[in-house]
Amino acid sequence: MEKNTLTHALDKLQNMELKVGFPSELTDEKKINNYYIDLHINRDDYFQNRIKAYKWLSDYQFSQLREINNKNDWRKYAEVTEVNAYYFPQENAMVIPAGILQGIFYNKNRPKY
Repeated sequence: MEKNTLTHALDKLQNMELKVGFPSELTDEKKINNYYIDLHINRDDYFQNRIKAYKWLSDYQFSQLREINNKNDWRKYAEVTEVNAYYFPQENAMVIPAGILQGIFYNKNRPKY
């Protein structure tokens, strides 16, 4: 690796964010209720609930198009049940959701290959 490339790579690594577990906002009931305030579901109509949820999410995503990008927006990292660690290049962040830190994937009694 050329010296200039190495310098840029080390700078990027130095500025990388690490997001482990889940955002603290997920424990704030007011924030969660406010986030879902426009999503109305009916316990007896699964299919319509799915359609409403897709529309609600689509509306939310479109509403964010002209907004200033907030790198620390908790909603970007709220999929805690996902069982996959990943790199989020748009934010230069390594994300390790709580889902992969559970049971069969991470346990002190698991083999250490």
